Amino acid sequence: LRQMKRLGEERNLSVAFTSPELHLVVVCASNLATITPLYAKVGFNVQVSIGKAKLMVTPSSTIVQNASATFIVDLASGSSVVYNWTIADPANTNVARMMSNSSSFRFCFTSKGDYTVSAIAFNDVSRSDLLQTVIHVQPILCLPPDLVAVTLPLV
Repeated sequence: LRQMKRLGEERNLSVAFTSPELHLVVVCASNLATITPLYAKVGFNVQVSIGKAKLMVTPSSTIVQNASATFIVDLASGSSVVYNWTIADPANTNVARMMSNSSSFRFCFTSKGDYTVSAIAFNDVSRSDLLQTVIHVQPILCLPPDLVAVTLPLV
């Protein structure tokens, strides 16, 4: 805790806080008639606005059924960011929503079809709605078992 400025008889103070973090200001007020000064603590959070954002998916936009994909929000800037993830199935009947402090989200697709994935990155001073990404989930292909080499006796 560092002392910013001691005021004499001034009543107003203007200070710019530029670092994105939680700040605590302690105000002490007294006059000559007051034996014990009065203290007040005020906490506030300085945040950086969210800059350019991009929604990425790994491994790709096409996966097989029962496989997982990882979605990542890549932000150019921002502090104290919260992410609101939405994944909708092909019929929009099952919608998964999750709010997280993590910029990445992993999801297992159990049914075939085209899913839409979107994310909103936000903090107290800004917001970025990321465009929807369509994930195509293909059914698992069942291949016939390998042919086993059979040796027939010579007759």
